[in-house]
Amino acid sequence: MKVDGKIVSAPHARDVADDLAACRRSLADAIRRKANHDGRETTLLIYARSQRFLLIEFDMAALIAESVANADANSFAAIAVVDDKFLWECPNALGLGARIIGQ
Repeated sequence: MKVDGKIVSAPHARDVADDLAACRRSLADAIRRKANHDGRETTLLIYARSQRFLLIEFDMAALIAESVANADANSFAAIAVVDDKFLWECPNALGLGARIIGQ
């Protein structure tokens, strides 16, 4: 925005709680979009670009487990989430036992 011919900007910082809620919501939405598929014997793989970077101080396994549980993803044998470096897996659709399994 320009004021008196000078560019004026305000900080656009967000609270980390906003990032946390957005990541949780986007994971649950991605799972829900696939919920009508019959994946009883398959693992749903979700690419979550940069989520670990946005939420560097949070337990991603817990966030993923909560998102999986909230999405009611009982049509898959397991759900795996990968970002730019890590892979997390929820071995059941209730989100129980989410863990990091590699990098």
